[in-house]
This record gives sequence, structure tokens and C-alpha cells, in this order.
Amino acid sequence: VIRSLLRPGGWLYVGVWGGNGREGPTEGDRHVPARFFSFRTDEQLNRFASQHFTVVDFHVINPASMPFQSLTLRRPG
Repeated sequence: VIRSLLRPGGWLYVGVWGGNGREGPTEGDRHVPARFFSFRTDEQLNRFASQHFTVVDFHVINPASMPFQSLTLRRPG
């Protein structure tokens, strides 16, 4: 859906918390209703992004603790 909103050649920045590929509610989360999290590995996120965009830049900030994955993407065309 986001891809269709961008002009051909349009840029998109995505920043998400990464992880070990786990998804689902987090143990100890007291939020009602329970929240759903997807902590994608670097490989998973890059594979998905490259199916729909050109990955211009990908880097991880603070990889030793909870990694923050930063992507700069461009819509082909």
C-alpha cells in the first residue's frame, strides 16, 4: 500500500526495532488489549523491503542491545 502512494522514484525512510524474528505479544506487557510485535531480523527486513523497493541504505544503530534498523528506500520507476 505504501509503495502505491509514492511516485515512481519516490523516497521512503523506515525505522523499526529489530530482533530475532520473533513476533506476537511480549511477555509482561500489561497493555489491554495485548499488543502485537514483530521483531524482524536484518535479513528478513531487507528481503521484504527489496521485494518492493530499491534499498538505498540499511544500517543498524546500537546492535549490541535492542537494535534499531534504519532503511532508506526508493520506489523503482
